[in-house]
Amino acid sequence: MIHHTQSSPQRYLPLLLFAFVVIALCRPSDAFAQERAPTAAKAKELINLWSGRAQPLPVPAGATWAVTSDHGRHFFSGNSAAEPPAITLPALPPGTRETAVLTVNGHVQAKLIFWPPQLLAPCQAIFADVPGDLAAALKQLGIRERPVHDEAAAALAAKPPVRIRQSPPLTPSPGLTLVFPDRWAFPCAIADDWREIMLHHAKKPGMLSVIYDKQSRNMDTNGTLSYVVLKKQHSQCVIFSPDFSLADIDNALLVKAFLEEKQP
Repeated sequence: MIHHTQSSPQRYLPLLLFAFVVIALCRPSDAFAQERAPTAAKAKELINLWSGRAQPLPVPAGATWAVTSDHGRHFFSGNSAAEPPAITLPALPPGTRETAVLTVNGHVQAKLIFWPPQLLAPCQAIFADVPGDLAAALKQLGIRERPVHDEAAAALAAKPPVRIRQSPPLTPSPGLTLVFPDRWAFPCAIADDWREIMLHHAKKPGMLSVIYDKQSRNMDTNGTLSYVVLKKQHSQCVIFSPDFSLADIDNALLVKAFLEEKQP
């Protein structure tokens, strides 16, 4: 006699659970998949470059490279030697920019953005105690010196003009103050009037440091900060590292961002 029996679902439940566990382990998590998927996108570095000046490209020796516009227009190309290639795009007019793509050995390596030599035009600022070399560098970038005939009226304005100094201010003044100090200005004390101290690292490391305790707050040049921001209500002071060079395009873009935010 042959007995026909029906399989119970509970009999196969352990096998089903084991199969689900194996599938879950073999399938990458969403976070891991998202991390691995944009590999090509991460390789596309963003590089800011000056127009009107020779600019080096990050191309290894012996590589074939090309710079083309977003629409495929050819700008430059070549085969790199021992030294990285340098290109010079004609100077762009103020207020414009040009984007391009750098390919190396047929693969996209970076997105390029070319900026005009007068990057800071038409921004303007009051030059408080700015030495001649700093004033010349700022004006070469297109910033205009703003004369102030009435300091009291300027301080009471709805949007006070930007001030540029070489020495850190002792007390807050209305509006934005940009400070480009030399190394001899440090160490210096941070006045108690400032309510907030913010420490920043930019693309190019600096040498600023801030040390504060219950007794005092001081800035010095034995750190890696690119700039320090001091705030009190409507007063903001940005103190850049002494080695902060305006010839560097990324530094100039940082100054541009501060200026455009506070233009009257």
